[in-house]
Amino acid sequence: MTEPRQSIEIPPLALPVDQAAAALGLSETSFRSNVLPHVRSIKVGRARIVPVIELERWLYLNGQFVDAD
Repeated sequence: MTEPRQSIEIPPLALPVDQAAAALGLSETSFRSNVLPHVRSIKVGRARIVPVIELERWLYLNGQFVDAD
């Protein structure tokens, strides 16, 4: 008898625009107007995907510390 193969979770390297927006906690409209113009994205057929590293880069470059109340 062979043992069943274990499945491993592979984190995504890129996300479609709606998921990229959700990952940043933004609406798709806000993401398209405020973030998408400033990150590199890839067109695959009619779809557009955004590399996760680009989202991380955008957060790093545009994030500001906010004082806690």
